[in-house]
Amino acid sequence: MTLIVCLKARDCIVISADSLTSLGRKIVSCTTEKLHQVGTDAVTVSCGLSRVNDKGWGTILADFPAPPNGTAIAATVSRLQAFLNEIIGRVPKSNVGACQGGNTFLLAGHDVANSGMAVTRLTRLGDRRQFEAATTVSNASDHDYIEWIGDTTPVSTYIASKTALYDPDMPQDAAVEFAIKAIIDGIAASLAAGNHTIGGEFVSVALVSASNVTSSRHPTGIPCMVTALTGSSIVPPDHASPLAGSECRYQI
Repeated sequence: MTLIVCLKARDCIVISADSLTSLGRKIVSCTTEKLHQVGTDAVTVSCGLSRVNDKGWGTILADFPAPPNGTAIAATVSRLQAFLNEIIGRVPKSNVGACQGGNTFLLAGHDVANSGMAVTRLTRLGDRRQFEAATTVSNASDHDYIEWIGDTTPVSTYIASKTALYDPDMPQDAAVEFAIKAIIDGIAASLAAGNHTIGGEFVSVALVSASNVTSSRHPTGIPCMVTALTGSSIVPPDHASPLAGSECRYQI
């Protein structure tokens, strides 16, 4: 799975994510990019199933038609949801269980209409081939917002302690450093708990402001090794559909 933190700070939103992708208990990538720019001032980040019809979300979202400058955040969300529904809808419904596991996307961007920053969540449940109605989790008037998504249960104690240190008045540079360290320390906490679904070679960060998106990568300094896959390990036991491996697979 993954670990992602999204937070508001002074005149910005910062999102940070690890870079591990797993298949069951096996690590299939230590260098997965989970942040995707979908507009001049909008970024989406995802966890859940990472591949549809043998394409990762990075490749898929590269074809998303980014809206023009000044597009309302609600319109960007609507376009993204329609795009995601079209992609996941290509997997035949007759292939029961192929896309089991769902997806969660957070979209963070500048709300032009309300002169502030907003975050919306798009969720696909279980094996469904469409996303639920979009939910605004932080609107332009919200000042105090921090959210963690991904494989949060194994590191719930760590998340609580880190969240207690969050300050919505942090300047942008401090917010970026907070987010980077949040993921790196989260990886360490996960490994200490005997969990191996959070990790990767780098932490991805996006700083979203009213005018642009600044993205960067930062080494974790924590070893990550891809697990060799055998023919019998292509589809994890809990996704045991005869065609599952050819449609949707892997977890981020």
